[in-house]
Amino acid sequence: EDLSLYREDALKVLRANVTLPGFRKGHVPEAMLVAHVGEMGLLNDMAEMALEDAYPLLLERELIHPIDFPAITITKMAPENPLEFKLEIEIFPTITLADYKRIAKREMLAEEVVEVTAEEVGNAYKEILKQVGASEEDGAPKDILEQFNVENKEELLKKIKEQLREEKLRQQKDKKRTKILDEVVKESGMPIPSKFIEEELTTMMMQFKDDIGRMGHSFAEYLSRIKKTEEALRSEWRKDAEHRVKFHLALAKIAEEEKITPDP
Repeated sequence: EDLSLYREDALKVLRANVTLPGFRKGHVPEAMLVAHVGEMGLLNDMAEMALEDAYPLLLERELIHPIDFPAITITKMAPENPLEFKLEIEIFPTITLADYKRIAKREMLAEEVVEVTAEEVGNAYKEILKQVGASEEDGAPKDILEQFNVENKEELLKKIKEQLREEKLRQQKDKKRTKILDEVVKESGMPIPSKFIEEELTTMMMQFKDDIGRMGHSFAEYLSRIKKTEEALRSEWRKDAEHRVKFHLALAKIAEEEKITPDP
């Protein structure tokens, strides 16, 4: 009964696409359309339309989270009979997260020691002078003092030290975040579909090719120089790609657990 509801829609599509001698496009009678494509041809079109509408409803009813389009096999199709079919769907993996709050707390409690040496400050100061074409004998140029909003060289060196310290703190924070996520991934259960890894490898390869192109080289030249094929590179990068996928999945799962969503 459900399938029969799609007969008119299937005929409408056929009328718009089938041209027969003696009839204008879109004005071929139904009987001639059915004779042209055959009853089973029309039934197949009806089945495709019905399945297209039924698929999202099946996913919702069965609480299935697919990661790709399904492979559909029609196992039984005949006029005035129920349509039988099989769907093969690769589903999103079930992720068992480790206690990420415990791991984060442990890592964040680790003592942070940040030191900026006089040598580092001096090197940074020399680099600033070099960028404006000045030397240490000239003293701190006025435009540099204004840029850093300071009155003299002593204040400038102090400002440079503060900025170096902030940069080290930022780097340390990034390292902690990475270490936390590493531990979460290590302690979590995450079966990874091969499709995810292949997609990540493709992304990595595209980025790499872009980087080489921006440096004025071709990817083919690079492969020739290192005496490797693209497939060999993908094979070498597979472990890194899998790790990246696990990072993404862990973050997505944490966002789900914590109900983190972007505001409007």
